[in-house]
Amino acid sequence: MSVRPGHHSLRLILAAALAVVGCSDHTIVTTTGQFAVERITPPDNGWNVPVTARIQVTFNQDIDPASVTDSSFFIHGNVRGEISCNGRTATLKPAYPLNYQQTYSVSITPDITARSGEAVKEGLTWQFTTLPEPPTIASFSPSFGYPGAVITIRGTRFGPNIFQNFVFFSGVRAALRTADSSTIVAVVPEGAITGRIRVSCVNGHATSATDFAIIKTGETWQVLDPSPTDLTLNDVAYNGERFVAVGNQGIAISSIDGVHWSRSYTGTDSRLNAVTWTGERFIAVGTGGKAITSIFGAGWFSVPCDTAVILNDVFGTSPVVAVGEGGAIVSLNRLQFQQGLFERGEWLYGGGFLGNYFFAFGHHGTMLRAPVSGVLGLWDPVETPTDEHLLDAANSPDLAVIVGYYGTILTSTDALTWAQATSGTAEHLGGITFDGHEFVSVGTGGVVLRSRDGTDWRMSNSGVATTLNGIAGSPARWVAVGDSGLIIITPPEPGE
Repeated sequence: MSVRPGHHSLRLILAAALAVVGCSDHTIVTTTGQFAVERITPPDNGWNVPVTARIQVTFNQDIDPASVTDSSFFIHGNVRGEISCNGRTATLKPAYPLNYQQTYSVSITPDITARSGEAVKEGLTWQFTTLPEPPTIASFSPSFGYPGAVITIRGTRFGPNIFQNFVFFSGVRAALRTADSSTIVAVVPEGAITGRIRVSCVNGHATSATDFAIIKTGETWQVLDPSPTDLTLNDVAYNGERFVAVGNQGIAISSIDGVHWSRSYTGTDSRLNAVTWTGERFIAVGTGGKAITSIFGAGWFSVPCDTAVILNDVFGTSPVVAVGEGGAIVSLNRLQFQQGLFERGEWLYGGGFLGNYFFAFGHHGTMLRAPVSGVLGLWDPVETPTDEHLLDAANSPDLAVIVGYYGTILTSTDALTWAQATSGTAEHLGGITFDGHEFVSVGTGGVVLRSRDGTDWRMSNSGVATTLNGIAGSPARWVAVGDSGLIIITPPEPGE
């Protein structure tokens, strides 16, 4: 401890050892005999001292209060304050909060006396440093969302990088994408509830002035008005960063947030019926055997396709399979679709994959199955418990779900044996997705159904009656598209 002599360059002679207790809030000075200082708070060379701290000096005898004045006990720099005494302790309470991250010096002089009249033999001066100014949260956007949503927090004096910031939503720690001293981009964590956002960093802690509201995806929908197009949109895909929707007259539009869309030139006026993300690129297919591809959903290129029939769906990652008119099945090999072996028959409207098998389905409950390694060979027929048209499929890691006419829903764990689930609707279900947590299906009449297990389904009120053809997204945002350019999103944008 570097306790320094006070006024008149006097030295404090300690009769016993002088001890400092680490980072405690005071310094202990042990003395014997004469009237002397026993303890000081904050400690000498103390740091991160609160700006509202009181300065205290404790002596080894009761103090004469009349001897403790602003000239015998003071903070250097003309810091005004209120002095009080209680037994052996003198306290100086600054009139205003001290400055952040500033070093202050405090002195007592030999003018302080004990009740016995004995004076402190020598004065004492020590110093401490206040804590840095804490961070502040000025705003965050959006103001509500679902676990998985990306939130931007703006403020001051955050840590300089993601390793020096910690963000909590209602006490649950969030993962960070980026961070600097003024902006943090965080992901709403699972388990968060409506409540304040808290940022902790090297400069301290900050809490938002208002709550971040947890609004579950699917509970409230917003219709985009105006829509970026009045053309019917037949399908939408999501790759974790970007939505791409396709539709009539070769239209393709893309969006990062599902709200702001841009149209891209596709080089075709063919109706595009389906789009998928293959893990490397978007691929869309449509009438006349048309197939196009794009890495970012902007800048599309034609894919040679060994067929001229209508293609209704495209799915898979490696290989990629498209199905369509008259039972057509084609497989993508190095950016070229090759026609597989099949028996012409009922139309195929959609398909999917589960484990090591692809499956395709369509007219009057028709279904075929083939191993991934045999998509260009003969596909085996599969029995289904329905005669209704089957339109679209989605899968979790261990469950495939197919939807179709009159609320038909089929489920399977092996793409071979299918069971029928009760949907609770007679609307035609034309689109389905799995967002990593639950299945969501859309269809005619603006119907939206959702299920965690593919068996128990509940209705979500979309607020529209127009046919919805496709849906895609993550737990943070779903986007559904439909006739006449309809686009609906959930959760809605703040203020909507």
